[in-house]
Amino acid sequence: MVKAMESQDDKYIFFPEIEGREKAGRMAETTFINVARKAGMPEEFLYAFHKCGFLVTSYNKSQCTKKELGEWQKAIDEYREGKGKMPM
Repeated sequence: MVKAMESQDDKYIFFPEIEGREKAGRMAETTFINVARKAGMPEEFLYAFHKCGFLVTSYNKSQCTKKELGEWQKAIDEYREGKGKMPM
């Protein structure tokens, strides 16, 4: 699940009015997935994002660890093999 982010002054960026940070994190993830889906992002990338909690792109790939890239690829393969399902 996506972790809610905090600004430097300790206020939450996403859904600051929600006390339950776990719920706010789920709402932020659901919002991102819905927008990315409408933009045409492949479902296997959305699944990997949901499963890993991060997104690998051509812009940030060089900053990811080998472990993160392995997790990302494993999630994509899992989805493509029919073993992974999106909960939403």
